[in-house]
Amino acid sequence: MDLLHLKEFLVLSDTKNYSEASERLYMNQSTLSKHIKSLEEELGIALFDRTTRRVRLTEYGQQFLPYAEQISHLASQYETERDRKDQSMLTIGTIPTMAQYNIVRLILSFKEKHPDVQLKIIEGDTIELEAGLLKNNYDFAFLRISPLSLSSSPLRDQTMEQIPYQTDHLIAILPDTHPLSCNEYITFRQLKNHRLCLLKETTLLYNLCIQACKTANFIPNIFYESHRIDNILEMSAFGNCIALLPDQHLQTFSGKHALEELHLAMVPIDPPVTTTVSLCYLKKDTFTDAERYFLSFINKVLGV
Repeated sequence: MDLLHLKEFLVLSDTKNYSEASERLYMNQSTLSKHIKSLEEELGIALFDRTTRRVRLTEYGQQFLPYAEQISHLASQYETERDRKDQSMLTIGTIPTMAQYNIVRLILSFKEKHPDVQLKIIEGDTIELEAGLLKNNYDFAFLRISPLSLSSSPLRDQTMEQIPYQTDHLIAILPDTHPLSCNEYITFRQLKNHRLCLLKETTLLYNLCIQACKTANFIPNIFYESHRIDNILEMSAFGNCIALLPDQHLQTFSGKHALEELHLAMVPIDPPVTTTVSLCYLKKDTFTDAERYFLSFINKVLGV
């Protein structure tokens, strides 16, 4: 049953006049008449007696009226509750390395201050998060941004807001016995004849590394790629490979411990390849309460 037709039935039963009802509903009389007739055909009964100038409910119409009122009331209650929940629901996309950037603590701190806000956190790489943000699957997303990535991003033509959160630099991870481990820095050209370990092909960092190698005029020898940092470090240590990772990934206690345990060295890349993890969202005219709370919280934490 069309709830719109039900609403029109209730207005007509109240006004008992097609002209007045159509004015109240902001529609023409012909359309209203067709809708009422469609409702009657669906129910298999005549709801109104049209033998007089002012319509009146038939016996069946009078029996149907309280049920129509109840259905309309329940629909209105549902819409109110749905809107209320929409106002308190927040979906946040984030890159997988949440711990390295303290994103977990940030979100939990927000939740502690706003316990009524319902949170849904979805992990993904920047490339898929961008696509989701564009489809409005997320209210906000922590994305890895670089000048190179913005030029090919599906969001480049969109009005996207960015709040910079943390910045890091690409570094080379290699065995401390490797000939390049004592260098002050390593250029991409020096990586030409070495086996490389990278993050998965679907990631932004993978694309940045491939682009940097192309700029240095060589096709990289990619020996191993993975989403797991610990696997990449072990492959670098025991496979005599050079891993390319953001320095922030190794700044945690576990990261530093892993480097020492595996006898790995960190060497900066020159020229630097810098990326920034930013909180991103699409510009819009209005925000829900939950969105406003989150933006206010982030701006306060970051001192924006």
